[in-house]
Amino acid sequence: MKDPHEMMDFLKRAYTEVEKHASQLAINKNNPQHLFALALYIKLFELTASCIILIDRKVTTGLPILVRGVLEAYVDLINLCKDPTYINFMKASYFKEWLRILNEAATNQNPNLIGTAQLRTLPDEIKFMQTEREGLKQKGYKVLSVEERFKKAEMGAEYRSAYNILCCYSHNNMRSLIDVNTNADGKISLIISDKASSIKDIPYYVGLLCDYFINASCQIHKFLDSSVYGEIVELKNEMYGLIAQARPEDRED
Repeated sequence: MKDPHEMMDFLKRAYTEVEKHASQLAINKNNPQHLFALALYIKLFELTASCIILIDRKVTTGLPILVRGVLEAYVDLINLCKDPTYINFMKASYFKEWLRILNEAATNQNPNLIGTAQLRTLPDEIKFMQTEREGLKQKGYKVLSVEERFKKAEMGAEYRSAYNILCCYSHNNMRSLIDVNTNADGKISLIISDKASSIKDIPYYVGLLCDYFINASCQIHKFLDSSVYGEIVELKNEMYGLIAQARPEDRED
């Protein structure tokens, strides 16, 4: 890729084209698999738009955090599209997290949850969610760890690489705050910096965004049998063509 901005230009153009094609996505509103697959895609779509804005304005400290959100939405989208029962794992997580809040409110000790604690229906809500969660458990639907979600999507390698890198910025791991450099004498030095806002890192995040955004678009258009699925595939092929130009050594003859 001769122009370092070529992939970013492609991402912007692809976003515009995919946005036009979004009107061709039709769902069965009575099908939870359709509803939540589309919801995940919309989330991924809007996060990608936010990333583009940050890159254009060179305000990129939050960029890897948003890219992590794109990746997680992509993983769940893959799982949900290929397995209608995956929504039950999502429900298990839904009830677990709500119960954490409701049970905390029920202690009447948390000043941030006073309004919730005063709800007359709180005991009934807790009982209902506990019953639903237990029912899911009995059917084999538990709360999946992040690693388990990635494995189900056949993206274990992504979990052990890109996801690890992105999480460091969300969790303020020291790796996101320092640069590791080797001096001329071979000694390693640690330099405090804001790596998340480093311009040199932007191409990496743009590459990830292109990958997740385009492949997620292919996934949802194929899943919903969209009439413009072929056009999305053409964008995918163009993307991989650009990647091959950038890294000719990765091509297989």
